[in-house]
Amino acid sequence: MNPERSASQEALDPDFNEKAREVRQEIGDRLRWIRAHHPEGPFSLEALAARSKIAKRRLASAESEDGANLTIETLVKIAHSLDVDRVAYFIDSQVFEDVNAQLALLREFQTRNVSSVALRTSHAPDIPPSTRAQLQKALMGIVASLDGASEDDTGQR
Repeated sequence: MNPERSASQEALDPDFNEKAREVRQEIGDRLRWIRAHHPEGPFSLEALAARSKIAKRRLASAESEDGANLTIETLVKIAHSLDVDRVAYFIDSQVFEDVNAQLALLREFQTRNVSSVALRTSHAPDIPPSTRAQLQKALMGIVASLDGASEDDTGQR
């Protein structure tokens, strides 16, 4: 980026505008995804609006084709209302994948009526990502072993 360019010049740059539109669209896609796939969901726009205390119209605009310009505060409110502690979920692909894998594990536990799992916060900054990944893999292994143990001699569940 040329330091001599002003913010207003940058905002008029077609490449900048296109990149901003792509980011808004990604945020909208991820918002739709989590509404549909959240372990406590799916959530309608109306339900998420009530839960997050953000206007339904604002949420619908965020999910529209071009997306809305959302403030950091709005993204934080949405994330926290959905119990997603990592706000980067909406803008970082790796965080999006990590959180979705954790939510899938929660859904799996709910499906199997696992009432609780005693874990310290898996998003704590002192736990390296590789350790979190190993923990998640171990938990998925437990789920897979439950599948095998639940089959009877006829191979039926």
